[in-house]
Parts: sequence; C-alpha cells; structure tokens
Amino acid sequence: MTRALNMNKPKALTTLSDLNKFTLKLIFFLVILIQSPLLLAEQKISLSQAIDLTVKNHLDLTPYSHQSDALKAMVNQAKVGTPMSLDVNIEDVLGTGNLSGISGMQTTVNVTWMLEKDIINSRTILAQKKSELTSLAKANQINHVIANISTYFYTLLAQTEEMKLAKLVEIRANQALEKISERVKVGSANSIDELRARANLYAKKLVVEDLQHEIEVSKEKLAAQWQGQTNFELQGNFSDIPTEEEITVNANILRENPTFKQFAANESVIDSEIDHAAKTAKPPWKISTGIRRNESFNDFGFVASLSIPLGSENRNKSLINALHSEKLQQQSLAQAWYQSTVTEILETTHKLKHNIHVAESLKNEVIPVLKSSDDKAKRAYEVGNMSYTELYVIQQEFLEAQLSLIEATKEIHLLRIELERLTGVAVSEKQRKS
Repeated sequence: MTRALNMNKPKALTTLSDLNKFTLKLIFFLVILIQSPLLLAEQKISLSQAIDLTVKNHLDLTPYSHQSDALKAMVNQAKVGTPMSLDVNIEDVLGTGNLSGISGMQTTVNVTWMLEKDIINSRTILAQKKSELTSLAKANQINHVIANISTYFYTLLAQTEEMKLAKLVEIRANQALEKISERVKVGSANSIDELRARANLYAKKLVVEDLQHEIEVSKEKLAAQWQGQTNFELQGNFSDIPTEEEITVNANILRENPTFKQFAANESVIDSEIDHAAKTAKPPWKISTGIRRNESFNDFGFVASLSIPLGSENRNKSLINALHSEKLQQQSLAQAWYQSTVTEILETTHKLKHNIHVAESLKNEVIPVLKSSDDKAKRAYEVGNMSYTELYVIQQEFLEAQLSLIEATKEIHLLRIELERLTGVAVSEKQRKS
C-alpha cells in the first residue's frame, strides 16, 4: 500500500542533471517572454528603406540580371573567329603505268585560316553596345519602380493622416454626445439634438472603419513591391513639402533620363551595325600554308596559297541603307519624346505650384479661421445661443478644410514623384530620409 502511494506522487528533482535541465528551460521561457513584445513590434520603414527593399527584391527587375549575363556571354562569343581547317590532299596514286601504286604519290598537308580580324572586332563592339542597352533598360525600369513605390508610400502616409484626424473627430463626436445627453436630461437641450449627435457619432465610426480597410489594402500593395510582410509602420514627415524654387526644372536635365539615354544607345548600336555590315560586305581572305611530300623525288616542299573572294563591296548596300533609315527613326523618336516630356514637365510643375499655394492657404489662412469659428460655435451652443444644426455645419466646414489640406499635400507629393519620374532624377535626399 505504501509503495502504491509513493508511485502516485510526482517525481521530485532529485539529481543535479534534472535541476540543470529545469533551470535552462525556465531561462529559455523567460527570454522568449521578455522578447516577444519586441518580436511582435511593428518595424518602422522610411521611404529610402522602402525603395532599397523594392530595388533589391522587385520581380520586374530580376530578369535584367539574367539578360545581362546572357549578353556578356554573347560578347565573348562574338570574339570567337572561324576555326582553322586542316586539309590533307593525296595525288598521283593507284594509277596505271608510271603512277601505279604509291611510287609517284604526292601528299599535301596544309592549314587554312581567314583574315577576319576587322570583322571580329566590329562584331565584338556591336555585342558590347547591345549589352549596354540592358543596363539602361534596367535603370529606366528602376526609375518607374521608384515612382510606383513612392506613390504607394505617400498614399498610405496620407491615409494614416486621415486616420489620425478621423479618430480625433470620433472622440470629439463622442464627447459632444455625452454633453448633449447631459443637457437633455436637465431639459436644456432638445432630444432631437441627442439623436442627431448619436447618428453623427455612428457616421464617424464608419469613416474610421473604412479607413482601416483602405490602410490594410495599401499596406498589402506596398509590401508586395518587395515581397514582404505588412507588420510595419511608415516613418515620414507628411507635411514636409517642396517649395516652388525646389520644383523648378531645367529641361537640359532630361538628357540624363534613362529613356533619353536609351535612344542615344540605340543610335550607337545602329552605328555599330552599319560598321559591321560594311566590314562583312567583302568576304575575308583565306590563307593556306603547308608541306608537300613527293614520293618520286623522295623530297618535301613548302606550299602556300591565297584566296581572294571576288564581288562588289556594295553587297550590303540595301542593309546599310535600311540601318541609316532606322537611325533617323530613332532620332525622330528621341526628339518627339523630348518635346512631349518637356510639355508634361511644364504641366506638372504648374499643377505643383497651384497645389503648394492651395496647401499654404489652407494651412495659414483657412484652417486657423475655421478653428476659431469652431471654438466659438461650441461655446455658443453650450450657453444656448446656437442650434445644433448651426454647430454641425461649422464643425463640418472645419473638418472638410483639414481633409482638403491632407488631399492637397498628398497631391503635392504625387506630382513631385511624377516630376522626378519624368526627369529621371531620383527622389531627393530630403524626401527619402524623411
């Protein structure tokens, strides 16, 4: 009976080994418990970090590295010339009379190669020029990727600002409802005001819920650019906008745009194709050297030959003419793109200046006046000198002005991003570090 009771008791930590194992497990559990809030904490991401992550991990940029490797291989392949050939020629053998058997046999062994150094050089230069197009195409794609990620970033940042305002408005609506309910209880306010205030609170709650959904979607869009997770917060100064002087663009900067450089690189490739076509118009000479064995005289001799292909050097004339026309086409496309982009830059700059003026007017003139009006209206309503309808209208005007400021600021950021996409200039360090 005693043994049975002892078997039902929990096993004690009687050995030093068991005690050490228990201690290690306890320490490990405490470390996990302490670090879990840090592991669950949201990472803060700035615009520059978002851009770096996107450029490193964006799927649209991955093929360029493979394409670059392929073109490098083609450059090496272009350096390979036509292989030399070994020719063995046997004459005057197995005939009749004096040439019977092998007594009069002549054996010639020679090596033949082509004089094609100029052709190989032109072909190599053409392959190198084509490989340079990949880096420019990648730079152009990066320019668009940066514009997209910046747009997603500032759209989410604007939604975050709207959420802050919406939550603040919700708190104020709840406080207003509480005050109105107290006034209704003492008979100093109409019960209709309480119902309208309650409906207003519900509406403000719906705004917060809608913004939460929009923010979740925007986070998914942003994180998808670098195939990441959405457990992050944005780090940036949304109200930091450029001045009119900072958005002034010199049209000459367009010549540094990757798209413009691509046109110039295409022309360079065509020039190399023209040069290569001219070089290959006349086939290369062939040289052959070797030795000959004459069995009749039991002697060896040196042999050599030179093969010069006949034909006109204008063999590729039509191809060269076509390439010249293609070059003129590239020049026309470059000029058309340049003029069109200059026009877009002017239009975007005008829109930017207008939105900067709107944002400054709202911030420095409209909102301060409406805030003062809102404060006075609340005091007037509390002492019974204003109806709830009048108070609601003034509060909505104040709210709409703040939302208009957020929208104008967002539009400024998006237009600035578009301006930088058009010019090919990277996002300014001031904005990227914010």
